[in-house]
Parts: sequence; structure tokens; C-alpha cells
Amino acid sequence: MDGLQEVYESLLDSDTKKSTDWYRSSLEYLSEFPRKKDQSLFKSILQSDKDAFIKRFAVAGLGRLRDESSVELIESALRKEPPNDLNALTYLAAFGRIKGDKAKSIVESYKNSKNDSVHNLVSRLLTHW
Repeated sequence: MDGLQEVYESLLDSDTKKSTDWYRSSLEYLSEFPRKKDQSLFKSILQSDKDAFIKRFAVAGLGRLRDESSVELIESALRKEPPNDLNALTYLAAFGRIKGDKAKSIVESYKNSKNDSVHNLVSRLLTHW
């Protein structure tokens, strides 16, 4: 386990406005190296009115934790994104890590994406499901 997690967690907690670059950087780090205890933080972010980039960090963290209980919450956040398949990349990667029937169904719904990056990711995820 990486020792910097406590440093970034402290920075995240000390940012009372939750809007600064430190907050975003801290959340990005925690989503890269998530711990089970970060799960509730990530879920609360998805239920908040945070910006899309912050929510994508939370999605990535839940995906890395392979949190099957968060699939519906992640799907709900995905549906609130602006309708552009590129916005779905982080979400699709998370579903690919989480697995399960519901996650697979959501990934499959992007099979016919006209965006090459999305199409390639979906093909790769489904091939290794």
C-alpha cells in the first residue's frame, strides 16, 4: 500500500471548499490507489452535484475497488453526463473492472458507438469479460 494516501486524504479533508485544485488532485490520487474505506467517499460524490471530472475520479475509484454494489449509482451518473460517447470512457472502464450482468449490459449498449475509442474499449472489454 502506498504511504501517500494519508497525505492526500488529509489534503482532501482540509479543503473546506471542496473546489480547489488540491481537492481534485487528492481525489484523483485516491481513485488511482483506492482503499475499501474510500468507497463511501466515492459513492457520496456520485450522489452530489460535483462537476463531471470529480465524478469520473469517483467512478474510477469504484471500478478499481470492483464494487458491484455501485453499478446502478455509476449508471445513474453516466446518464447525467452530456450525451457524447467519449464522456462514457471512464464509466465503461469501471464497468469492465466490476463485471457482473448489469455492468456487461451497460457496456454492450455502447457496442455500436461511432467513436473509435469507445468502440475499441467496448470490444476489448467484452472480449475479456
